Amino acid sequence: MTKKYRPTWAEIDLDAIKYNVEQIKTCIKKDVEIMPVVKANAYGHGICEIARLLVSIGINYLGVATVDEALRLRRSGIPCGILILGATLEDEALIAASNDITVTLCNDNILKILVEWSKKTGQIPKVHVKIDTGMGRIGVWHEEAFSFIKRVVDTGCIDLEGVYTHFSAAGRDELYTSLQIEYFDGVLEEMDNAGIKVKYRHASNSLAVVDWKKAHLNLIRPGILIYGIYPKETFRRSKITTCHDS
Repeated sequence: MTKKYRPTWAEIDLDAIKYNVEQIKTCIKKDVEIMPVVKANAYGHGICEIARLLVSIGINYLGVATVDEALRLRRSGIPCGILILGATLEDEALIAASNDITVTLCNDNILKILVEWSKKTGQIPKVHVKIDTGMGRIGVWHEEAFSFIKRVVDTGCIDLEGVYTHFSAAGRDELYTSLQIEYFDGVLEEMDNAGIKVKYRHASNSLAVVDWKKAHLNLIRPGILIYGIYPKETFRRSKITTCHDS
């Protein structure tokens, strides 16, 4: 029997990815790092191939949505930092910690599990605390965030590497985004006053990278921007996908 193939395919231009990363760099200060988001199979473009390219051009951290995506990267030899941006269940948090994958932390139950794992193994898991400033997805509500962050620090066996939030409408609602920034800044100020230092503070998704420079802090998380997708013409980017048919 003759094997049949689909008559259409997509060609991914890796040089266009490099170009888009360089364009993103023109929007940020030199001390701001880039964490490209490669969730959902790198938005359908091939998570492992895109990740290898990004690491080869100096990217030190990648963002994913699930532990499955993070493990796929680790098993394909991706050595850089990987942050799971989505929620993790108890067993998933332990799998992540065991594979040097950073967990988003936003509840005491997962904190307790990680503390117990750390004491048992002698290893220090990395976490980023997500602060809900109005997105309403996952995260510690901003009014309760500082006390939670302090509990994390007080364990003495958790590496609180970062804190972050996510904008719900950075390209559509200026007033609401400003309010989210105000809430997040308030938590950061509480941390500063208490002498709590973290390596990364981040908030900016693709829309905020271009439109909200004051929210860049020291790490940005571009997603669709990496792949040449942006709703405005104010950002020069290159299309990375070409569709063909036979």
